[in-house]
Amino acid sequence: MIIVILLVWLGSAAVCHAIAKSKGHDPLMWGLIGFFLGPLAILFIAIAQEKEGTVGAGETKRCPNCAETIRAEARICRYCNTEFDQAELERQSKEREADALERETRLEEDHQRNLRIVGAVLAFMIGSIALLFIFQ
Repeated sequence: MIIVILLVWLGSAAVCHAIAKSKGHDPLMWGLIGFFLGPLAILFIAIAQEKEGTVGAGETKRCPNCAETIRAEARICRYCNTEFDQAELERQSKEREADALERETRLEEDHQRNLRIVGAVLAFMIGSIALLFIFQ
């Protein structure tokens, strides 16, 4: 019985680690939380929002002159003072919109995957508890 409980808690740690990593949270911290709180931590990280506050890859661009990373809206590179023409800015704007749509699709897929993981963990927990009661 102790082995089953330990496996459930280790599995919870692994699932929390994977979900946290996909959402941009600290996977080690969430793995530890998953180990100590067990399946309850999976529910917490599954409903947690994706971490914000960092500049994403779709919000930056590389200067063609100095290859430094700058904000996507920049009209002049802050490192080498290269000016970007309007056609290039419009092309990059369209690329950013396409990237944003792709990111939104990926986030929705991640959310669906996380819900499936939570459902599988809950089913495993219920099945484990049922087996414990049956074989007592």
